[in-house]
Amino acid sequence: MLQRKATQKPVLWPMLMSALLGLVLTASCQQQRSQEQVQVAEAAPLIPRALLFGQGTKSDPRISPDGQRIAYLAPLDGVQNVWVAPSDDLSQARAVTRETRRPVFGYPSYYWSMDSKRILYVHDEGGTEDYHLIGVDVETGEKRNYTPFESVRVRLLKLSPRHPTKVLLSHNQRDPQWADIYLLDLETGTMEMRYQNTGLNRPVADADLMVRFAKRTEAGNARTLMVIDEHGDAQPILEFAPADSFTATVEAIPPGGEDFYMLSSLNRDKAALIRYDAQTGDQLEVLFEHPKADIGEPLINPMTEEVEAVPVNYIRPEWTAFTAETAADIAAIEQATEGVWSVLSRSLDGTRWTLRVDAITAPPAFYLYTRETGALTPLFSQIPELVGAELAPMTGHEIVSRDGLTLVSYLTLPPGIETTADGKTASPLPLVLLVHGGPWGRDELGFNVLHQWLANRGYAALSVNYRASLGFGKAFVSAGDFEFGGKQLNDLIDGVNWAIDQGVADPDRIGIMGTSFGGYNTLLGMTFTPDVFACGVNIVGLSELIAFYDKMPAYWTDIRAEYVGRMGDPDTAEGRTQLLKGSPMRLVDQAKAPLLVGHGENDPRVDISQSEMIVEAWQQQGLPVTFVTYSDEGHGFRRKPNQVSFHAVAEAFFADCLGGRAEPFGSDLKGETTMTVRAGADHIPGLPQALAERASPGPQ
Repeated sequence: MLQRKATQKPVLWPMLMSALLGLVLTASCQQQRSQEQVQVAEAAPLIPRALLFGQGTKSDPRISPDGQRIAYLAPLDGVQNVWVAPSDDLSQARAVTRETRRPVFGYPSYYWSMDSKRILYVHDEGGTEDYHLIGVDVETGEKRNYTPFESVRVRLLKLSPRHPTKVLLSHNQRDPQWADIYLLDLETGTMEMRYQNTGLNRPVADADLMVRFAKRTEAGNARTLMVIDEHGDAQPILEFAPADSFTATVEAIPPGGEDFYMLSSLNRDKAALIRYDAQTGDQLEVLFEHPKADIGEPLINPMTEEVEAVPVNYIRPEWTAFTAETAADIAAIEQATEGVWSVLSRSLDGTRWTLRVDAITAPPAFYLYTRETGALTPLFSQIPELVGAELAPMTGHEIVSRDGLTLVSYLTLPPGIETTADGKTASPLPLVLLVHGGPWGRDELGFNVLHQWLANRGYAALSVNYRASLGFGKAFVSAGDFEFGGKQLNDLIDGVNWAIDQGVADPDRIGIMGTSFGGYNTLLGMTFTPDVFACGVNIVGLSELIAFYDKMPAYWTDIRAEYVGRMGDPDTAEGRTQLLKGSPMRLVDQAKAPLLVGHGENDPRVDISQSEMIVEAWQQQGLPVTFVTYSDEGHGFRRKPNQVSFHAVAEAFFADCLGGRAEPFGSDLKGETTMTVRAGADHIPGLPQALAERASPGPQ
């Protein structure tokens, strides 16, 4: 087991002495890192943070259902908005949305209406996740808030070419816990309730915008798939064990409604694409399965709702077509591109597609694919300033955990670093372990902004799909149940040890960083395995699990059941013991290293008190901790100025503790950022001066 060379752990002093002791430790850390300063290859110029952590110049193009226009995201006065252009002439683009503070986001947040007349998007203010559905007429620019409710969460559920001026949406105005389902007329703005919800979730509608299926959560996190008739009556059709909760989802209902397609792990480990009888729930046909990974989101014909192709993403995505025409499409795309690709949108007649192509060592590029000719027409690069720049390749690896699980992981090394034939570096590098959130999410192969940022600064970047990650079968997900702070953390440490054994990572210069559940793992690493990590960055992470349950939003009823079934039940003595066991606060007195914490003040998922608790505990230990907050953010940082300012602080923090390169703060803390450094500015070199310059009114 890796043991990092530890500094002398301070004795717990009274609160009066904590600040002084923190300054002493900061100076000691700086002196140690100065002596260990990494020799970074200077061949690659520093990539400005403003390029990496902005919203991108242009992104997420979507063809209109009639194929005549393309919408895409691009800045307007520095804020990401939707632009629309003729599909054959992007030079005629004009902004149709005009948000001035909070950006419009990509899928699943903006859409074309099926009549090709409107852009629809869900939007909140300040990161509260109280979403509204907004519509903008692409010809007149008229903006309409279809759901002008206060403190209500709105979701757009379904659009259908059979009803081009209508959409199906849900909101929880009547009952904060359960979202009712409504049919919205986009022309008149009137809403008709289609289903009054008293306990179902994850609804699925057919092409007539009728709710046909939903799930009911049972005791112990089991699920029942309910079929819903034209009168709104729900009857059980399939039962799922708790282990199937993430790997059994209805994907499409072909016209006629006699059967449906489902990604299903029933009676198997990996989710396969299976056709079921809609009346009996009988399995009719296994369309596709894979021995190593779950099937991903299918490519579905927008008119017939028939499945035309499926992806499988083990180490990298691979596509399989079900029709000769789609097979020809995939062959044409793969012949013309390198790296990995995905379909963003298709016209209703299927003749025009928009694609995202990720070459991994280049910023994502976007194309218009024309089925008739098989040609890919370039639209734009997401970050054109980086086209041709020396970027770092990402490589996929299978790391074996100490108890025999295969952990699909991704490693990025700095550009210009020499490696041997077996992938080892000439000398060990400082490494940052980047931990994904969820925990039921995953890391993937592709252009990863954090990997590129860290590699450019001289670090190796490693992402490990620890147990509980999605995509590798239900047994792999369930292996993480009740192992938070246990075997799940061991997987991350096993990934670090692998990098050390490979000669890639210097055991004395290991950092850890993550957001949400990745932030929780950062805190676990810093407290449960304090000799491994030299420093950590926690963004909106959990520090005390019982308190996390206490402040869950009302609409998280289904999500709460998932946490209860897989992490622990705060309403039972056994569950509370389990949750306390897995809380970073339990072992905070073991912490030894500096910590950077970031949080949005409006976070509805992980209350900011989670960060306040860990910051106070770090201060009581006399350890260096810096606490950064944003008044207009929620669960993570969405606004470009806030992303840039936080990563400026994180970059200086890592440079001090691990010895990599750092771009000067410059103007990255100025402008429209709402950053407040609540504590610990003095622990990061250059930060007090940058804050003073930000506060200065400048020359008059």
